[in-house]
Amino acid sequence: MLPGVPVPSTNRVEPRRSTLLPTVLTLCAIIAALAAAGYGIVQQRRTERVVVATRTIPNGARITSDDLGLIDVPLHRPQQLAGMTEPTLVVGQWTTREIGPNALLQPDMVQSAPPGQPVYPSGELLGADMVVLPISTEQIGPVTSADMLHIGYLDQTGDPLRCQAEATTLTTQLPRAADTDASVATTPDGNAQPYACRLLTNLNILWVDDAAKVAYVEVPPPGALAYWSLKAAGLVTWAERYGAISTPLAPLDRLDPAQITVSAVATPLTSTTQLGAGGTQP
Repeated sequence: MLPGVPVPSTNRVEPRRSTLLPTVLTLCAIIAALAAAGYGIVQQRRTERVVVATRTIPNGARITSDDLGLIDVPLHRPQQLAGMTEPTLVVGQWTTREIGPNALLQPDMVQSAPPGQPVYPSGELLGADMVVLPISTEQIGPVTSADMLHIGYLDQTGDPLRCQAEATTLTTQLPRAADTDASVATTPDGNAQPYACRLLTNLNILWVDDAAKVAYVEVPPPGALAYWSLKAAGLVTWAERYGAISTPLAPLDRLDPAQITVSAVATPLTSTTQLGAGGTQP
């Protein structure tokens, strides 16, 4: 290196990169996120009015304007809470089920035509080709529309023709009237032996009027006619409460005291109790 000769510099000046673009992109992303969040908040706060029941509307009833009200619900909500938004489309319609207070009206809750069969306050619909039989509950005790009823009668005359069992299997294993000589079933004085007969079984309860102490049960027309004919003949009728999921019992099962000897009486149906002379009762 010669004295006095300048040494050329090896440091090159690099161009500076602009930081503006990343900053702008970051700001745009923040703004977009804030806008999305704001939009979501606005959407969550948006509501619409839907129709609700202001009181209990029974099944099969025609809806009036007094039955309905409006409430604000979120615009974006689960499908099951969609509801109906126009009261004029509901007034005058008929309910297809009982609608409770504050329940959102759904399209499947109403129909344009009245029900084809009578509907009771319990919501039970009278079955096609069936009739209603009012039965006093004073001798039955507490009973609800979730129970079943059996109806029978007491024949003090002992007329064997009034209760003739069909060829059915009796869970109690007691003799059927068809298997018993009617002439044998007599009292000591030679008269026909009075008996009890279970006429109708497993009857559906449509509604219970607790104030009047009457249960309205659903029966086939021939069964109702038979019941009223027994009442006309002055026979004492009775009814039994039975569980809806209990084992169905056979109708027209006659039993008189002469048949209660060593026969097994199921109490419940899975166990037996001996009644009659020399028998035991737990």
